[in-house]
Amino acid sequence: MPPPTPLTVGVIGPSGFGGSYLCVELLTRGHTVIGLSRHPQKLGSHERYIPRAIDIDALSYPDLATHFSDIDVLVSEYGPHTAGADALLYMPFLEAVRKIVLAVKISPIRYFLFVGGAGSLLVPGTLETCVDHPQFFMAYRRAIATSEAHIVYVEERLGAMGTALRAYRDARVAEREGRATQEHKRSIEEYEAGINRKDRATDFIRAGRTA
Repeated sequence: MPPPTPLTVGVIGPSGFGGSYLCVELLTRGHTVIGLSRHPQKLGSHERYIPRAIDIDALSYPDLATHFSDIDVLVSEYGPHTAGADALLYMPFLEAVRKIVLAVKISPIRYFLFVGGAGSLLVPGTLETCVDHPQFFMAYRRAIATSEAHIVYVEERLGAMGTALRAYRDARVAEREGRATQEHKRSIEEYEAGINRKDRATDFIRAGRTA
């Protein structure tokens, strides 16, 4: 079987948590990657990596489409660039995604893939997405609390939300190791009570599903 033909792949959000891994994988497989974001150079340098600085919020969709003219496949790993809890807003995310979709429609791109996150997946045997399942957010938070890389990312991006996530993680580790204090137990109870009440992060994850 002949090797696959190398493609020029555009990645919106190349230096983000998901986009950076995708870019490295694409480059490893021999493709050329065009990174599209405000600061695409943050990913680093590679002979087949082309950083293309754009601000999606500031561009009209026809102007945005001009940046897609030399791309075979576009993958959106878009995430808002606002720091703190203001990054977790439902409507601005959807409006930006709408602009990307309209730009793709008037561009020569052959394939467009949108990464919506695990919340977009269907619960097996149903038409219900994971994000709408009553147990999803608890399972999701417990899972991400095991990842040091994700906690560091949230601390850098969302400030106090990352601090709370780390405290929750430390308390769960202490509980698992049999050394949990009353303070650890209270930290777990308070954090999980907040998950059950919903917060701004749940709205943002639902925006990814809706998009």
